[in-house]
Amino acid sequence: MSHIDLRLTAFFILTIFVYRSSFATNYYVAPVTLYPAANDANTGTTLALPFASLAKAITKAIVAGDTIFVRAGTYYVSATIRISKSGNAAKHLVITCYQPDIVNAYSLPVFDFSAMPVASGNIGINISGSGYWDIYGLVIKGAGDNGMLIQNSANHIVV
Repeated sequence: MSHIDLRLTAFFILTIFVYRSSFATNYYVAPVTLYPAANDANTGTTLALPFASLAKAITKAIVAGDTIFVRAGTYYVSATIRISKSGNAAKHLVITCYQPDIVNAYSLPVFDFSAMPVASGNIGINISGSGYWDIYGLVIKGAGDNGMLIQNSANHIVV
């Protein structure tokens, strides 16, 4: 293979990588109790194969503009969900309920942290040092301390 062929091949691979990484991705989360296919080993990029936990989706949402759609149902969570990465002013990172599931206020996704003991520091969702997150349509209950804590220079957070 000549140097020109190698350069062209490298150029096309780099172009494809940059092209794919510059676009936002939609991720889906669903409670296993209602959606047996939900699993954190899934890609989480389709309704048919969603993640089982919000924490997993947050680890995958790395490109500004990514959106995490949370299906209706109850999510039983016993550990803090941590958010520490940021979107940007032009493209926020978004966590929102999956609109087709919502028929009334009682059909919103519920994050039940009641398995946490009541104690200082037992936070349901902790947003720390990050920015440009929009969080819509989630119910948080039963956390051992704060349901949601926004701290350490977290800014441009919409809840």
